[in-house]
Amino acid sequence: MTRKIAGCILLGVAVLAAVRGVGGECTWNGSVSTEWTTAGNWTGGLPETGDDVVVPSGTSFAPAIPAGTNPVSGAYASFTVAKGATVTCRGDPAAVNEPSGGTVAKPHGIGVTIFAANAAIAGTLSAVGQGFPGDKGPGFISGGGGAHGGKGTFGPPLYQIPFHPAASYGSVSEPTALGSGGSGGSTRSGGGAIRLAVEETLTVNGTIDATAAQVARSGSGGSIWLSATTFAGTGTIRADGGNSAHGSSGGGGRVAIVYNHSTFSGLVSVAGGSGTLLGQPGSLWEPKRFEGMQGSPGSFLTVLATNNFQYFFPSAATTNFWNLTVSNAWFEAHGGAMRIGDLRLHNGHFGFDRACDSLPWVQAMDVLEIANSIRLVGASVAYLSAQTYALTSLWIDANSVVKLRGDPSAVNADSGGTGASPHGAGAT
Repeated sequence: MTRKIAGCILLGVAVLAAVRGVGGECTWNGSVSTEWTTAGNWTGGLPETGDDVVVPSGTSFAPAIPAGTNPVSGAYASFTVAKGATVTCRGDPAAVNEPSGGTVAKPHGIGVTIFAANAAIAGTLSAVGQGFPGDKGPGFISGGGGAHGGKGTFGPPLYQIPFHPAASYGSVSEPTALGSGGSGGSTRSGGGAIRLAVEETLTVNGTIDATAAQVARSGSGGSIWLSATTFAGTGTIRADGGNSAHGSSGGGGRVAIVYNHSTFSGLVSVAGGSGTLLGQPGSLWEPKRFEGMQGSPGSFLTVLATNNFQYFFPSAATTNFWNLTVSNAWFEAHGGAMRIGDLRLHNGHFGFDRACDSLPWVQAMDVLEIANSIRLVGASVAYLSAQTYALTSLWIDANSVVKLRGDPSAVNADSGGTGASPHGAGAT
């Protein structure tokens, strides 16, 4: 039995059939403790390759899975968390996690990985607050909220004060890093990390949650990486930053969802922490999320309040051509190609630069055009990079703002710039 770490697990049909043939059912009874690896907590023995693993509700102790891969080799035949049941997924902040970009000097930590042929989450898989403790992690900065997929904050709203939050880190498409802690004590922990690698069908009618602990000067959201042939359900997937009513909020985490077919209609959120100060949303990698909406300049894509994320388009080969409306939400496009006819913001945020990586002048799109009009209503913000926009109309309400980025690397020969001494350029 083999695995492909970068995507869905690859299970040979014959091998999978053989595995299922010898497997049994292992049901959590929680009669001894919360420890996943204690035999007395299981009816049918400790879960092994080929077993059907079931976590029901109503047990004496709810299970907690230690950081690492389950099973150690191979895959479960099925993994089920029943409605009303909660499974805690612990983190290991000491793990280097080189695939995520971690180093010995600055480890990224790891969470829980589960390989299965099929999986159904009707209850809760929780890594809430299971990331780096407060004052720790690659996205920790003294006095502020933690960073991960998005930046944390300190003081007035993001980008409007002389505060330099920690940069984002980890993988967009294969996220496994733990969220970083906030400043001021160990309880200000970031979110943990959950990976479900499912060969056939993953159904999420419950909750998968890697949100940071909800305390002042909060940590950042953690990581959720889901892969399956078919993705279904109506549940909730979160890797939000920590809220903070009296201090700095954490940045959102990272979520990647990779599938061939999807009927999922639930909520996916990597929102930055809310409260007095708003953290930056984290990243969402879902290559087929907007598939089928492409092509017609008359089609509308609406991003509402429940969809706060930096969305990473997978390729420049396919142009996404929409009229875009962002209402009470934060939407940043990264990678790939977009041609927007009419851009409408209602108390919304729109951007497509790399401010999350401390490079606010770098456009993170292969192609980005706004062809017709821009309209900002209410308290909206649009970040526009250094290029030319040929618009029929531009409307900016009294409480809205368009922020024009400069490009210090542009030669700008018309101004007298040269390759050796560029003059930079702004937006026209």
